[in-house]
Amino acid sequence: MKKRKIQQISEDESKGVLQKLLKDWILNPLENDFGFDFDVRLTNPVDSKTQEVSEIAFFIQNKSSITSHKEKAIEQLSMDDWVLYLGSKAPVLIKKYDIPNQEFYWEIAQDYLWDVIEKEDPNWKRQKSKAIRLTKKIKDLDEIKKAILISQKRITRYHSLSLGLGEGIKIDRKDLSALEKYRERALDEFKILSLQQCYYQNKAGNKEESIKILRDVYNSPKNDEAKIMAIIGLIFELDITNLVANQQALNLAEEAIQLSERLKNNYLKACSIIIKDRAILFLITKKMTEIQLGLKIQEVVQEQLFTVHYFQELFKLDQMRKDTIKEVNDCLLTLISHKYVHYFLFCLSLLLDSITTQVMVFSVFNKGVIEQEVNSRQQFIEQIEDDLANIRDIDLRKGLLRSLANYYYWTLRQEKAVSLLSEALDLARKDADIEFIKGNDKLLEAIKSKADPYEAAADDHKEIDDLSVEEYQEFTRSLLIHQGINLDAKDSLSSTIGMALRDINPKEYLEFCENLRAGYVSTSVVGKSLGLPSMGLKIVWCKHCKSSIEGFDLKGSFEIFKRENCEQCGFLKGRSKDWKCNVKIVKEQQKEIPMLNKPQGK
Repeated sequence: MKKRKIQQISEDESKGVLQKLLKDWILNPLENDFGFDFDVRLTNPVDSKTQEVSEIAFFIQNKSSITSHKEKAIEQLSMDDWVLYLGSKAPVLIKKYDIPNQEFYWEIAQDYLWDVIEKEDPNWKRQKSKAIRLTKKIKDLDEIKKAILISQKRITRYHSLSLGLGEGIKIDRKDLSALEKYRERALDEFKILSLQQCYYQNKAGNKEESIKILRDVYNSPKNDEAKIMAIIGLIFELDITNLVANQQALNLAEEAIQLSERLKNNYLKACSIIIKDRAILFLITKKMTEIQLGLKIQEVVQEQLFTVHYFQELFKLDQMRKDTIKEVNDCLLTLISHKYVHYFLFCLSLLLDSITTQVMVFSVFNKGVIEQEVNSRQQFIEQIEDDLANIRDIDLRKGLLRSLANYYYWTLRQEKAVSLLSEALDLARKDADIEFIKGNDKLLEAIKSKADPYEAAADDHKEIDDLSVEEYQEFTRSLLIHQGINLDAKDSLSSTIGMALRDINPKEYLEFCENLRAGYVSTSVVGKSLGLPSMGLKIVWCKHCKSSIEGFDLKGSFEIFKRENCEQCGFLKGRSKDWKCNVKIVKEQQKEIPMLNKPQGK
């Protein structure tokens, strides 16, 4: 009983001295015995009568006082104690009162664990207890305050960045659930901020940085709406007129559709489908253009054997186009019926661009398409213009104005196109949208300089005779592939077709000597049906040697002719390096070959 009484007296003395020492701070005794004796909150003096209460606080745990000069300021602490200290989000100050010398020894538990114990014994977690040696003496409050502030930063950083499992902290499912929610919230905030940053980088004209941010969001963990938005952004950075990029756009769009379905997000699914169909419509339009060109080639070579096939393919593609447009319209209805007005207007701009592309392509071959287009779609276009008056979102307004301007230009209404695009550019300047201005200033100048875009297109659009032999060869290659012919197959028919495709370009032989002539004597039935005039008998001839070689292989015939007639010829004269060979030149030089121009009946 006596020992207990002395101990109690010494503890009371220790607490009394401590309260007097820390009188300038707020010291709250903790009556419940859960490991800490005081909760202390720091204060800052405002004036002689007022203190400002700081948000920084710490705990104090009293340990048995030192009652003789022989005792040392060392305390053996159980593993439960250390777990308690390490789990605290506020510094824990361990102190001993030296009664004979009337002074305090102290250490901050967390700092001591990290700086001393972990370095001395990496396996400390496996021990039953670990001692703490108190070496610091309380000289003034500023020293403790400074130590508390430094320690608080370390503790905050520890709890923010680490689960603490390695230090023996026990975390139950509730803790993990809360941490996971925090991590997800931080990830969501990162994605949202990144997409916002991407938006501003793009407007500022920093295209590469914008794309990098989109990829970061796309590659980040968690499949969510932000990832879908990043996918959509990446698709718009792709040039869908490039076949490789078009396929990439289709793959990304399909990924966005599937992710939208899993998230049950109807409006992003509808947007993703429309974006996918935009790429598909370009491919359909491209194939239809190739067939139109094929029909024109058939007219030039005066062979109609494959015309029926072309018209059948055109019908199939047009049906695919109509089905795709129906899917787009269904998605637009989904957006508007569910009041997703923002996304509806965004996709409306995409639809207008696809419509304009079709008008551009089909009108090159038949200008009657323009009148049909204007008459059939007038109500739809007028509705979009009416909607523009109520749109306050500057990005949506710019996009629709530009799309409408482009549509009006390609339907031969230049004045309207100039007005709408000028309005869009004015908005872009107010919005400091450098990327929009850069891309559309040139478009406005082009529209102003040429009232009829098809005249401008005609300057670039070559008739068949004006095509280089390389271009004509590539067009023919595309048409053959479109007809389902595998040019890489090893069978005899495919090999013959491949040889004919090579021979349709005689530039190598004609540039060898300006006096040499090469032509097609006859075209086989198969060659006529395929639009391959070079599939049949060919001839190599020269007016000086009055000799010729005929054969089905133009390259082989040329090699034989050259070996037999050209090695000692005084008229041999190669063409210049910059000589260009087009379809017209090939047709004209054939007229000089007597065997190809015999009067009929003789």
